[in-house]
Amino acid sequence: VINVIYQLSLPLSREFQKVDLDLVQAMDLAKDLRDELKRIRAEADTFPGIFEAAKKIAETLDIEIKHKRKSAEEYFRVTVFNPFLDFYIMDLGERFIDKKILEGFSALFKHDLSEIDKASEKFIETVEFYQKFLDSGPTAVLIELKMWKKTA
Repeated sequence: VINVIYQLSLPLSREFQKVDLDLVQAMDLAKDLRDELKRIRAEADTFPGIFEAAKKIAETLDIEIKHKRKSAEEYFRVTVFNPFLDFYIMDLGERFIDKKILEGFSALFKHDLSEIDKASEKFIETVEFYQKFLDSGPTAVLIELKMWKKTA
């Protein structure tokens, strides 16, 4: 189970380890990963293959798979696979997607002033989130950003 999930999350992990991290790209990857995990959870078409791989490992180690449900596959899907997917999807959302704060930082990297205007709402949300650390209000910070971009 973990092997499949971590294989799917590898691109996101690599993106977060880059020196020149692209926050927008990372957020898109996080959303794509969440959507794929939700699809896997809803369709459960991936689990039979995962279960077969686990059975082979168990056989190699001479471990008998015991179960209390109709089948061992159903038992492990309900008690291991689904709860792990649910936890991973929830954690991904809490860490990255639900906190749209990261999206606000993307305005700092826009070169065109019209792009800054499009991202200004998210940027202002970010400024409001960090307000306790700033001397200026959201509007003043947005104006400073635009002035900085004009001179850069």
